Amino acid sequence: MTDASQGSFAIPKIRREDRSAVIDLPALGIGTSSAPEKLDPSAVKTAILYAIGLGYTHFQTEVSSYLEQLVGEAISEALQNGIVRSRDEFFITSKIRLTDGAVSDSIVPNLKQSLKTLNLGSVDIFLIEWPENDSTFSVNDFTSAWKAMEECQSLGLANLIGVSNFSTEMLESLLKFAKTAPGANQIGMEPMWRDKKLIDYCAENDIAILVSSAVDGEDKDFDYSQFMESEGLKIEKIVF
Repeated sequence: MTDASQGSFAIPKIRREDRSAVIDLPALGIGTSSAPEKLDPSAVKTAILYAIGLGYTHFQTEVSSYLEQLVGEAISEALQNGIVRSRDEFFITSKIRLTDGAVSDSIVPNLKQSLKTLNLGSVDIFLIEWPENDSTFSVNDFTSAWKAMEECQSLGLANLIGVSNFSTEMLESLLKFAKTAPGANQIGMEPMWRDKKLIDYCAENDIAILVSSAVDGEDKDFDYSQFMESEGLKIEKIVF
């Protein structure tokens, strides 16, 4: 099998010159944060290897997810078998949720454990996720957690650090005290629920948007007919 850069299709990369690094971000990726635990682990790893063979190199994992080990095994196997030539061709995003007990003194150890599980020296982006619709956290409580995220980057455990589910107001508060601004904000971009104010704010402050769901988010009673009839899909032709 040929390397991923010459797979069944070529996924374009977006170059970003961040404040602290230059990154080539694949435009498409595969999330492996959650899946039913009854799935056959060997089937999951086979699916990841198949995706790599097609040309996918961007994978997102999540701290403490049982899928982390399978992603790590698939990456190692792809490298050993020459499907991908080097670790540099992969773009790995990892995420930790505040609801996972991501207090300041646990973030660095959690990422170190994830890297051990993945058999990697570092991840390309490390995100911390704000618990959606959870009022038990305040932005003030987030200060020490973000300092731990900055430590992850300074230790070389993550090339870039970012956030997930942050609103415009949360980002404004974070930027007031952060020594290192978030390089990315992962949010949903469903056609019916796009936050233009947030999108514009991220663009103005050089914060990349990572799209976690372009069609439908989790646990939503979604009417797909509305999506298929949305203005964004009413085009005469697609240019590749």
